[in-house]
Amino acid sequence: MFRGGSVLRLIDVCFNILIGFICITDRQLKSRLDLPPLNTGGAQTEIIRMVEVYIGTDTLRTVDEKYEAPDGSVKWEKLPSWSYHISWDQDGASQERDASDGVVLKSLLQELRDRPARIEKVVVVSDDDAPVGGTVVVYDVCKELRLALPEIDLTLGTAP
Repeated sequence: MFRGGSVLRLIDVCFNILIGFICITDRQLKSRLDLPPLNTGGAQTEIIRMVEVYIGTDTLRTVDEKYEAPDGSVKWEKLPSWSYHISWDQDGASQERDASDGVVLKSLLQELRDRPARIEKVVVVSDDDAPVGGTVVVYDVCKELRLALPEIDLTLGTAP
């Protein structure tokens, strides 16, 4: 009986120490959310519900990719480049534009952002053969322009 009582006292002391440490620690959550800025200049009468960015492969242009082979040698491979097709509905009409690379994509999305309309959602639809780098470029451009981060639609291709 004496041994059981000392074990209970030891557990009690440990719980008191644990509660003491919890009480003296700083338990505030420190996080910073990067929200899109509110464009208060001018009246935003229209809302662009969705901007769809389709990423397709461009077989006429190639990108040289460097990779390390299993034997340790460095090899280069030519991969097809990607191109972008942007579509959105505004003023009751569907509008479309093409972009050959990330710089043109950024200028088109910046032009859309600067209009007196608010973009609610950006959706990325990628072709099955398109490299992942095209999706990363869209994500980086949306983050840099402080647009809503893109949602990736994987329903276009066939499931394996």
